[in-house]
Amino acid sequence: MSHPCAVCGSPSNKRCSGCSKISYCSAECQKEGWTTHVIECANPGRELTTADHLAAFVRMPRPPTNPEAIKDYGFTNTMMHDRQLAEVYDHLIQVLGVTAPKLNRWKNEGQLEEKIRETFEAAPLSRRGRASKFFIERGHRFLNPVLAKRDQAAYKRMRAMENYLLAVPDGLLCLDVPGTVASWPPEKQFIFECWTFFNLKTIPRPHEPAYLRLGYCAGQTEDEFDYIADLYDALSKECYVDELTAAYTSSSIIRLFEEKGLGPRLHRFSRLRDFIQILSRPYNKSFKGTVWELKASLMMRTTLEPEVGKDWGYHNCKDNSDTYQLSFSLSLLTMGDPTNSNLPGDPMGLMKAAAEGRLFDYAYETYELARKGKQLLRRLFVTEPNPYCREELGL
Repeated sequence: MSHPCAVCGSPSNKRCSGCSKISYCSAECQKEGWTTHVIECANPGRELTTADHLAAFVRMPRPPTNPEAIKDYGFTNTMMHDRQLAEVYDHLIQVLGVTAPKLNRWKNEGQLEEKIRETFEAAPLSRRGRASKFFIERGHRFLNPVLAKRDQAAYKRMRAMENYLLAVPDGLLCLDVPGTVASWPPEKQFIFECWTFFNLKTIPRPHEPAYLRLGYCAGQTEDEFDYIADLYDALSKECYVDELTAAYTSSSIIRLFEEKGLGPRLHRFSRLRDFIQILSRPYNKSFKGTVWELKASLMMRTTLEPEVGKDWGYHNCKDNSDTYQLSFSLSLLTMGDPTNSNLPGDPMGLMKAAAEGRLFDYAYETYELARKGKQLLRRLFVTEPNPYCREELGL
């Protein structure tokens, strides 16, 4: 019995020799898919390293979630540059042919920064890409213990300064910042904690509350995330914690941008429709089951709750290959294809299609995803209206 190839979707009778759970139609497809499958395979044939976890996750490109991989490859020090550092590793692996075992060897020998620099310098200019420029200018700092420690110290000083500045009422010195903040309502505490994101222009990670609640999840590209960070940085300079808390709890942050003279800048944001939809929701309304929760889950490669996952088709998955294909398709529909500007991703469009029970038709009509592996996607995609998306859209 044939199964769809995990990479291209073509029918195949060949399966992974390690776990027999995922299919490949050719050696080329197996080589392409192995980078992400190796960390899930029951019998990968060798001991896995943190470099394997790194390679699997930056393929998105996203920073890894494995704690040891985060530490080994510089992501503990990246602040707002984790996606760019992920792109450096992705470029090394996908374009310049650096393997996970080689990265692991460089790391163990204490030569990671040196070898990455040598690899970029040895590559033709046409193959270095923007990843090389970022690494030379900034990325190397994350792998240099001295510079990284200096960056961390600066970050801690800045955070302490911001905390004290924000906790000073009426010009009086607050000697117990933690105690003062703890006495505030939860909503004000949340906004206060977000002030560090605003002033440092950092991007909260998908698992952090601010990523969903303050609309960062509307971003798709590094430039769009940076644009949101710039908007909040500008807003934080025009208002105080109490004012932003009031706007947050009344779902009127968009109006606050306008009132503070930031309307023109706000309306230049390419994802304004999504940004408005998220910030107009009741602040205490759960994101459970929404397309925004789905997007965050896909970015982190976490598993949705079964009762939520079934409304996106995960209960139709018979094996890891099915799960991979469904997640890959939903990622394209939600976040687009970073290598193809004609496939930008449209979460709101996906949410509407899910609410109408038209996931397969939407994938076919909008992105032609169903042209390969049509039968598989027709089986996986749910045909019943998604109740969470219907509620979100007020249907």
